[in-house]
Amino acid sequence: MRKKYSKNKAQSAKDIPTLQDEAPLIMKKRKNLLRKNLTLSLTDFIAKPEETYDINNEYKFLEKLGFGTYSQVQRATRLKDGTSVAIKICSGSTSIELLKKEKLLLEELDSEFFPQIFDFKVDKVWNKAYLVMEHIKGETLDNYIRNCCKIPKEIIEDLICQLCAIIKYLHSKKICHRDIKPENIMVTENMTLRVLDFNISKKLKNTQEDIIRDEVFYTQVSTPKYSAPEITSKSGYTSAIDIWGIGIIGYLLCGGSLTTEEFNEAEGIYQEKKYFKQYIQDSHFISKDLRDFLSTCLSLDPAERPTTKSHFFNSDIINSIVGT
Repeated sequence: MRKKYSKNKAQSAKDIPTLQDEAPLIMKKRKNLLRKNLTLSLTDFIAKPEETYDINNEYKFLEKLGFGTYSQVQRATRLKDGTSVAIKICSGSTSIELLKKEKLLLEELDSEFFPQIFDFKVDKVWNKAYLVMEHIKGETLDNYIRNCCKIPKEIIEDLICQLCAIIKYLHSKKICHRDIKPENIMVTENMTLRVLDFNISKKLKNTQEDIIRDEVFYTQVSTPKYSAPEITSKSGYTSAIDIWGIGIIGYLLCGGSLTTEEFNEAEGIYQEKKYFKQYIQDSHFISKDLRDFLSTCLSLDPAERPTTKSHFFNSDIINSIVGT
């Protein structure tokens, strides 16, 4: 302990503490402080059991199925029963929030057109999330189109009717997919469509189906070559972009192609999309009713596109697919 010195008494040189005298006390204080800080650091570093998750304890990864801007999908086997699953993996706070939203949207959908959700886990230590889903056997629609020289008209009509039923179902649930494209659609072994990738989908706030078009979005989403022309508009866009997606799928099924070199320029995108409608009208191997419907879906003005309340969406064949 340090000695107290009187202010009134003159101090001699021998009474003044030296650094040598103080050294043991200083070193002791430093050791105590270091020990305290080290303990806190280790406590902070060691994660609580509920925050850690090692997915390899439950699943064995086999192969990569695909990847996107925010995530990748891998096929895996569930160790406890050998079930084949697809696991969507993402990292980073923003991507994890998107995956959580996708999980919540998929849980609302009770239909064979969408993958079943098995599990959702977050590893807070490595800041990763895992969405475990049903593994859908088949191929993506873009691969199917690429591998077919010419798709029979009966199959085109069946696939378009299925897609219409899917969009009608989604909009009835107040969900706008916002990224309808061949890469996000699976064709199963029995030619059933399954729609994937809801990470940029939007839950609509409107509660009445007849005013679903009133809700406007401004975030620029979807792949440029597939997206509706109003996506880049400052006035925003509505759920009509999903209807445009039906038209684009129909255009590709009928043999249409999308060039890539023009898609760096907005004007190039717009000019090419003006051609889609005419191409459908010239596709005489499909029925006139289907030609007229797809042409309307490809209207550059979103207000001219049909809604899920229109006649075609409520035909007997569509209603039988939806189950209404």
